[in-house]
Amino acid sequence: MKPAILYDSFCKICDAEVMYYKKKDEQNVFAYIDIMNPNFDPTQYALTKKEVHKYFHVIDEKGHIHRGVDAFYLIWKKLDRFKLLQAIYHSSFGKAFMKIGYKGFVMVRPYLPRKKHCEDGYCEL
Repeated sequence: MKPAILYDSFCKICDAEVMYYKKKDEQNVFAYIDIMNPNFDPTQYALTKKEVHKYFHVIDEKGHIHRGVDAFYLIWKKLDRFKLLQAIYHSSFGKAFMKIGYKGFVMVRPYLPRKKHCEDGYCEL
């Protein structure tokens, strides 16, 4: 099983970032799963609807769930990108600092512009 990036295609920032990863994923390392697809079922990844809409997730080859900063790190490592961010992630305070920044993003994300209107309760974060 190839690792899967779970992303919100209605979130302009989220979608732009994942489109960047897709463009750089020349070896087709990841599967890209749009959580806004009406057929998406978060329970197949042992996640709830609320969890999958609140945090960014990557599911690795072994089925382990990586959330938030840890998910980004997995992408950067597998795509061999963002060496400086990878080094910061491994520094004494870097990972903690990144996690604080990500928590801030999670708090403002519900207020960011979206591409489409939310349907079926998908925007209830």
